[in-house]
Amino acid sequence: AEIKAIPAVTDDIFRTVERLPGVSGGDFLARFTVRGGDYDQVLVTLDGLELFEPFHLKDLGGGVLSIIDAEVVGGLDMMTGGFSADFGNRQSAVLQMRSRRPEEGMRASFSAGIMNARLLADGANEKWGFLVSARQGYADIMVEKIDPERDFNPEYYDIFGKVTYNGDNHQLGAQVLWASDTGGFTQVDGDHLESAYGNGYTWLTWDAMLGSGLVIRTLPYYGRITSDREATLFNAEDSSDELVDDIRTTSLYGVKSDAKWQWHEKHITRFGGELRWLKSDYDYRRQDSRLTDLVGAGRFGVTYDDVAIGVTPEGWQNSFYLSHKWRLHDKLTADIGGRFDRQTYTSDEVWSPRAGLA
Repeated sequence: AEIKAIPAVTDDIFRTVERLPGVSGGDFLARFTVRGGDYDQVLVTLDGLELFEPFHLKDLGGGVLSIIDAEVVGGLDMMTGGFSADFGNRQSAVLQMRSRRPEEGMRASFSAGIMNARLLADGANEKWGFLVSARQGYADIMVEKIDPERDFNPEYYDIFGKVTYNGDNHQLGAQVLWASDTGGFTQVDGDHLESAYGNGYTWLTWDAMLGSGLVIRTLPYYGRITSDREATLFNAEDSSDELVDDIRTTSLYGVKSDAKWQWHEKHITRFGGELRWLKSDYDYRRQDSRLTDLVGAGRFGVTYDDVAIGVTPEGWQNSFYLSHKWRLHDKLTADIGGRFDRQTYTSDEVWSPRAGLA
């Protein structure tokens, strides 16, 4: 209810975050910064899974809308400092989003706004529940109505779905998130850009309540982020053409586990770790062609300059953490811990002690 009440251009979840203290963003962008830090120093999660570049319309300043439908968000926590060892080595902020819990019964709704149309359905009984959201954007129609002369046709959609099961001491969930963008843009001078982006995840959550205040969440996942950009640049001064093809694909597989043990009314111990495999394929090619006087006597021909690069970085990323929260007084709590992070593709190993008072 608070999210819906915040005034914004669209019902975008990231634009509501920009209203919080210490957070700033542009009027037309969903990307935001915290206390001047870059966006890549913000950890964004949905139901415990880290999301990478979760934006639509990336060609416009890095992202105009988020790929998360605000209607599926049941709540969020924004920490702009002092976050503990279980949240990694981001330096700016942590944004945790939780999908809405399906209510008993069956419902379906359709709505349309200035940027997209939405189909939403959910339902639940005592054991099972489901939630599905599908959005289709029509920014291309808006651009055509506002400026018919502008050759710009962005299209996008996203789908989120989850199924849940509630047992006596166990809660299971299966989630899927997929977002796609395509678009083309032609300038007056003939320069042209075609782009296509994909961002998808599928993951499982298993919450086990083992008694004595011990709760363990296990989360296996798979993700895939793609980018395909083709550009044609024309220079009338020297009759040159430049063709650029930039294709990038990143796949990640992993499993993470987090345990929280409240073994005393004033003590909570948290520990866990994550193991992730990443692989990327980068294929880049640039071809320059220009009209050249080959012999200096008026005999012209076309010369070419080709650059082709292909790399496939891959490797493991693993982390472990231990953190303890201790209520020293009714109004004073201490949190002390540490974590270890290792990436084989950069040969980095980092130990991070943490200590905080609130």
